[in-house]
This record gives sequence, structure tokens and C-alpha cells, in this order.
Amino acid sequence: MYEDWRTGERFLAQSYSRVGLMGIRFEMAYTRYHYSPSTAAWLGNHGGGFLGVALAVKNLELGIRLKTFSTVNPHSEINFGKDTLIKKALLNPNRVEYFMGYSINLKHLFTIAHYAGLCQARYVVVNNDELEKKVYGIPKTIGFATGVTLNKYFTCSRGEFFGMFLNFAYTNIDYRKIHPGLGHGNTEWGLGITYKVFGINHSVKRIQPGRVIRHL
Repeated sequence: MYEDWRTGERFLAQSYSRVGLMGIRFEMAYTRYHYSPSTAAWLGNHGGGFLGVALAVKNLELGIRLKTFSTVNPHSEINFGKDTLIKKALLNPNRVEYFMGYSINLKHLFTIAHYAGLCQARYVVVNNDELEKKVYGIPKTIGFATGVTLNKYFTCSRGEFFGMFLNFAYTNIDYRKIHPGLGHGNTEWGLGITYKVFGINHSVKRIQPGRVIRHL
């Protein structure tokens, strides 16, 4: 028995539910970065973690990734402006990536997602005091990022999925803005886990002919 909250009328009805179109996806991964030879001579090819979150509307995703979990020692000294960054520095090559992607569903809960977006990189020296310098003015860089992700999901419950993924990407950051001797762009690959959940929409329908009352 159901009751129409507007009129107080009681009636017999059938309850229905379906997985909604909107959801949210969380991801966490370990990523390896590979640079051109000239840039690798300074930063080295290194790894780091990242966290991401995206709003999902059916197969479309709009999200952000925080790639801020790596610390490296420069492989060589580099001059920028009036500053010289020595090899004893501890450098965080932090990245923030804003992206839009589209996922294609395959068999057995496999999906492949193509994405593109903007990546902003900021280079932070974390041992300034040890180096007796308060601030290093390393220029920020920004570039276009594109990639593809292969996901394998497992159903937790209706509209709720846990998965693993493998990611390949290219970012065309121009490192020559930091120093003219550096290169252009880098590739990366990552291995991680993801959690994706969609809302459940509920509705009731009178058994006798009548209007449908819907609620979330």
C-alpha cells in the first residue's frame, strides 16, 4: 500500500528501480614517466602515484587527476633565470590534469576509455632550508594530454563496481620553457585500481490505471 503525499490517498502500486545515468568514479594508480633524452638527463625517468575523481554521465566522464606523489633528485644541475638547481635538491614535479573521456563497453565487464585534457605542471623544491634558499622560481608549464585506459570491472552490487586498469598517455608539455636545453613532451603508463558507482532511481506505479509517482 502506498500513499500520495500530496492528497493523502492510499492505493495499491508496483515498485520499480533502475540504475541511473549519473555516477562517480574514483581511481588510484602508480605511474611511470618517460621523458626525451635531454629532459631525462635532468629529471630522470621516474615513478609516482596519483589520485583521480570523475563525474560519470553514462559513458562520458569529466574529472581531475592529482599527480603529486613523487619526489626526485635532479640528475644534473640546471640554470633558470638567476637560480641554479643542484643535484642535492629534492624536487616534486607536481601535475594537475583536467580531462574528459568516453568509455566503450566490451564483453565481460571490460571497457576501454579514450580521454583528452589539459595538464599543468609545477615544480616544487621541498628541501629549500637545507639548500639555504627560500624559493626557486622554476617556471610552471602546461600542455595537452591524451591517453587510453583499459579497465576490468567486477560487480560489487547493483550499479556499484570495483576494477583494475592499465593506462597509457602522452603529454606535450614543452620543458624548454624551463630551460632551452630540455626536450618536449613525455609518455607515461600507469597501473591502478578504481571504484565506480551509479545512483539508483526508484518509482512506483499504480496497479490500476493512473499517474506515476516518482522519487529518488
